[in-house]
Amino acid sequence: MYFWQRYRTGMRKPKKIVFSGAPGSGKTSVICELEKRGFNVDHEVIRDHTASLLSDKEGVFENPLEALDDPIPFNETLLNLRLYRFQTQNNEDTFFDRGMVDVLAYMDHFNQKYPQHFEDTCSQNKYDQLFYFEPWESIYTPDPTRLETFKSVLQIDKALKNAYYCFGYVINIVPQTSVEERADFILKALLD
Repeated sequence: MYFWQRYRTGMRKPKKIVFSGAPGSGKTSVICELEKRGFNVDHEVIRDHTASLLSDKEGVFENPLEALDDPIPFNETLLNLRLYRFQTQNNEDTFFDRGMVDVLAYMDHFNQKYPQHFEDTCSQNKYDQLFYFEPWESIYTPDPTRLETFKSVLQIDKALKNAYYCFGYVINIVPQTSVEERADFILKALLD
């Protein structure tokens, strides 16, 4: 780990590194592994946001946005939460579990229109690097806040990749290996 410690203490601007990808593809497990290793992480905010949204709703939904008459307030809150967390992490390298672009990608997936300032926010606040987690059926497990079928996961994957390409990101695909090996891959890629 010596090489990484030298990298972290060098004279340079801290990096903001975003993890994106299909639901249930292992992002959070890798974020937790990096946190365990002493790295600064920013955990996903949508799970709490989704749980509070669905707490008083009746029915079965594949996505929390289906439970809304108007998805803009939900997504505006989510975008602003991610923007705030992006803007306040300035002292050290930070790994973010999902980014602002994900909000637009999900809205694109559900054919929902959004105001221009959503795009402007993503254009003006770019992460330094993106690591992308592709759909992985053998580890995918729905839960009370991960509502998608695996077929939907594949469609969301396309929307996410398209959105990040549109904002000019280079998509670094994380291999489908153990959590520890994935974390090692990301750390090594940051040094290259």
